[in-house]
Amino acid sequence: MNGSNNPKVPLTQRFIIAIAVIGGGFIMLSILIGFSLNQSTNNTIFKDLTNLIIPLIGAWVGTVIAFYFGAENLQKAQETIDRLIRGRLRSKTIRELLDEYPSAKNVITMNIDDKTTIGEVKNELGNPKLKGGPLVLITEDDKIFGLFYHQHLTELYNNILATSNNNINAILNCKFLDHIDGIQDFITDGKWSKKEGIVNYANLTLGMTLETARELLESISDNAEVRGLVIENGNIAGIIDHEMIYESVIE
Repeated sequence: MNGSNNPKVPLTQRFIIAIAVIGGGFIMLSILIGFSLNQSTNNTIFKDLTNLIIPLIGAWVGTVIAFYFGAENLQKAQETIDRLIRGRLRSKTIRELLDEYPSAKNVITMNIDDKTTIGEVKNELGNPKLKGGPLVLITEDDKIFGLFYHQHLTELYNNILATSNNNINAILNCKFLDHIDGIQDFITDGKWSKKEGIVNYANLTLGMTLETARELLESISDNAEVRGLVIENGNIAGIIDHEMIYESVIE
């Protein structure tokens, strides 16, 4: 996920190409100027053609020079930025990140059991404090069942509507755990299980660096919506995502 499919041309190779093009351009320019200044050459068409070609060669050489030095400077700037970001990712911890974003410590959870209805989950998912984010579902034995998003609720509706004649109001009264089994998880591309839920989040701790947090998030999914739960002494101390991490290191 961190790799790139765009091959990089080595600096020395780019330098040789640039010198060859510039040198070739000057040679052609010299030849054309020499012919055009030759007093024995009275061909008007040739002179007009020469006057037309000379600016084109100049523009061509200028473009190559601009590209070479522009690309080199851009590459150096990008390398500097990458080093700076990597350094900050390695030096800053999740604890520091949560201190910068105190709202991330207010994790919205919901305890579920066999009696929990889809309507109750829907109501909790509509909590404005979630700001459109996921709801952390907790089982009766205090285990994390998974992170439930609005997309999951839509998938749940569609599955029930496809297999029954229930309308939306009837669906809201259905038992949540009776219908969660087999629901597609868009974060991991896995499926929810009635018995175990799904691990669609990264397990993090306060002492981890942001670099480690980023790697763990990416190990779960390359979806930008993936979250990490910060667990400390068995309790959820916070919830973070890629956006928070990058905002923290580029400020």
